[in-house]
Amino acid sequence: MRLSLLALPALMFACDPSEDTAEFTTGDFSFQTVAVDDACFDGGFAVLFMPDGADTPADFGSSITVPAEADLPSSYTVNLADPFNDMDVEVTGSGNTRTIVGAQNTDVELDADAYPGCLVDMSIDVDLTISSADEVSGTATLNTSSFDEANCPVVDTDPCTITLDIVGTR
Repeated sequence: MRLSLLALPALMFACDPSEDTAEFTTGDFSFQTVAVDDACFDGGFAVLFMPDGADTPADFGSSITVPAEADLPSSYTVNLADPFNDMDVEVTGSGNTRTIVGAQNTDVELDADAYPGCLVDMSIDVDLTISSADEVSGTATLNTSSFDEANCPVVDTDPCTITLDIVGTR
């Protein structure tokens, strides 16, 4: 009986979900948007993040570094595809989570064809969960504001929120 009681903590540690990420190392990940919730323009901006439709994930265009826990906090510049600008981020977290709060992306022309010259500002928060050494998933919340130029669409609220469900693989 004593051996069973001593083995219980070892079994509990072996079942710890963070153990799957114990070997997670800093690396570059290819991200895709897999779903969009557009509370800005009645779904009108969803096509920018998933241009081939809601059933077809869309690549970000360039890889993004996800740091290991030992490298946190970590500050660096994320290179984003047009229409977004490169963005400075600070990543925090612990265990199998990584978080970015309040990253700024300003003067973004979300849809140059439909709304030429409409520049918006975004505060971006990201919550990621490490699923394995080679896969992460989570949400990016884009708090979008400054729809004040003449060609901007009329939005219900300013700021408004666009939420992206994202996945990243090494």
